[in-house]
This record gives sequence, structure tokens and C-alpha cells, in this order.
Amino acid sequence: AHEVEEEWTGLFTLPDPLGAQGESLVVRYRTGREVQALRLSTGAQGLLYLSLRVALADHDAEIRKVRLPLICDDPLVHFDDERAPKVMPLLQRAGESGRQVIVFTCHERTLEAARKVTQTRSQELQNKRNVLSKQVGEAKRKGEDASALMAEVAGIGDEGKRLEGELEAIQAQLQDLMLSTPNVPHASVPT
Repeated sequence: AHEVEEEWTGLFTLPDPLGAQGESLVVRYRTGREVQALRLSTGAQGLLYLSLRVALADHDAEIRKVRLPLICDDPLVHFDDERAPKVMPLLQRAGESGRQVIVFTCHERTLEAARKVTQTRSQELQNKRNVLSKQVGEAKRKGEDASALMAEVAGIGDEGKRLEGELEAIQAQLQDLMLSTPNVPHASVPT
């Protein structure tokens, strides 16, 4: 819970006070306040249920020893501007665990969030590659074996190339979306 929403410190279930639904999912906040999931805002519920879906898929993968694809149809549609940026990193982590993540959308905001996450991850990898390359140079200068570091740098390079391809595809989709959006002149403009 805390990974996707900093204010959430835990999730648990309680017997439903009305007894109709068996148990209720409850979110515990950092302040100690507890709120039933059904009383959260639509955006908070969406974030909670998506994170539970990813966790359940991870749990299922451990049991079955196979990671099935995670398919999301417009995952940001119910999120406000505060929570929307938290969704793509969650989906990115799911993809980094060896699971294929497929996102369907027709919204520029979703593509832009995917672009930001992919670009940030690409920059982080480039930074890590630079640090490791420096360490390779230092190890060689000292006459130490640098083969493990060099292998790690090579792996980062492969991942970086994959992310560059993803970033190019996302940017092309954003460009297509912008080019297909009509530029309607204001009513005050003479025709």
C-alpha cells in the first residue's frame, strides 16, 4: 500500500458491520486513521484496486511459475492529476518483473505519463551506466578484474536500447494524437 500512496501504511480486512458483504477492505493512513475502501474517492479506489491487481498477479505468478500479461484498458481514466502519475511507475515495476504490460488508451495524458516514466527510467539507467563505466576504468587502472562490471554495463546498454525504442514509439503515438486533434479557430476569428 505504501509503495503507491505514501499516506497509506497498511491494508487489512474487517468484518462488514452490516454483514452483507462478509468483509470490508480497510486502508490505514499514516495518521492512524482507518477508512473502508468503499469510502475512498474514485481515484484512490482505482489506485488501490490496480495495486491489488498487480500484487495478486505477482502472487499468482509465484504459484504457477509463469507471468501472464497484465492488460489495462485506459488505466488513468478515473485518476485525478495527483494520483495519475503514480500509476505508470506501478505498471513499469510490473513490467520490470518479467511481465508483459499492455496499456490501451486514447488519452494524451496516459501517453504523456508513459513517456515521462520511460524517459526517467532511461535517464536513471544512463546515469548508472556512467557510474559503472567509471568503476570499470578505476578497476582496470588498479589492475583488478572488471569483467563483472563490464557485463553489468553491457546489460544496462541493452535495457537502455529497449527503453529508447519504447520512448520513440510513445513519442510517435503522442505526435499522431496531436496531429489528429483538430485546431478549431475561436468563434471571434472571421471566416
